[in-house]
Amino acid sequence: MDHHVSGAASTRPGAPRIIRLIITAMLVAAMITAFGQVGRADAATISGTGWTKPISSYDGTNKNYMSNGCKGEYVNSRTHAGADYGASVGTAVYALGSGTAIKVVDPNSQDSALMVRHKAADGTVFIAIYGHLIISSKFGGAGTKSISVAAGEKLGTVRSYSSGSHLHLGIYLGSTPPSRWGTLDCGAGQGKFRAPASFLKEHPRVKSTDTRTTVTIDEPTRSGASKWWISRTGTSAGYGSDYWLSESAGTKYTSDVTYATWQTTATLTGKYTVQCHVPTKEAVAHAKYKVTHSGGTSTVIKHQKAIYGWTTLGTYTFSAKGKIRLGDATGYDDYGQYLGFDACRWVPA
Repeated sequence: MDHHVSGAASTRPGAPRIIRLIITAMLVAAMITAFGQVGRADAATISGTGWTKPISSYDGTNKNYMSNGCKGEYVNSRTHAGADYGASVGTAVYALGSGTAIKVVDPNSQDSALMVRHKAADGTVFIAIYGHLIISSKFGGAGTKSISVAAGEKLGTVRSYSSGSHLHLGIYLGSTPPSRWGTLDCGAGQGKFRAPASFLKEHPRVKSTDTRTTVTIDEPTRSGASKWWISRTGTSAGYGSDYWLSESAGTKYTSDVTYATWQTTATLTGKYTVQCHVPTKEAVAHAKYKVTHSGGTSTVIKHQKAIYGWTTLGTYTFSAKGKIRLGDATGYDDYGQYLGFDACRWVPA
């Protein structure tokens, strides 16, 4: 009897200890799971796309993409192949969506990069290049990889950079990583690189219920004497392999001598982001675009010398046909310099 009582007394404290151990183990497991989900919990999505914001400072612009445009004094230089989003050292960087990490570049350098293959809802396969990171140890050292990545997963943090800490985000079409990712030789042009923010809007991660489509007008309606218009064809610089040039009237004339209009044939309803394509090299004058929308007409000035490819004129609400006008009376001291007239488009926003 005494032996039984003694035995029972010795086993009773054991049960609470076991329960405490089990509870502790469960809490630890939950903490580990939560830690692994930090990126997904903290990261926001890019409105209307389903993609995760790669960094908290992401603002939907293509900052510094093709920044010098390979024009003017930069024609024999290099151009920037991605967009930059300034952030303090240690700021978290997240995966745009689910995908596969395929390459780590120079992980111990300020020019480090993690390349992740993603796929948009429309089937477009692309590689997102997350540059200037302290890359998560999950991805190991430099070299080729095949590591699954979850949407919104934390990929690393912004590292110190000589010109100021930031995330470099590049978008490269296809499934094979590029040999260069930071800058490109101007002669190589844009190649398979795309303006990140614009691309993510045009190729969302999730299928949208919005049935509207992008409306693109390649050839504008031109006005003014034909002698003032110069045609360029058979070149990869223009959208659709052609574009037009006309000399700027600068401040010499207060009204347009030549101008072009882009107008949709159908009525636009709702918000659209308006963009125009600037051809490379020759177009260097100030362009005074006039965008007609539900709220009236907005004038947007773009210095074409500093632009290559699509440039955004703003997001507006429409309830009628969309119209854009560009004339040669720029109001700037650029008389005789060329203005480029290429495609314009309205992208559902």
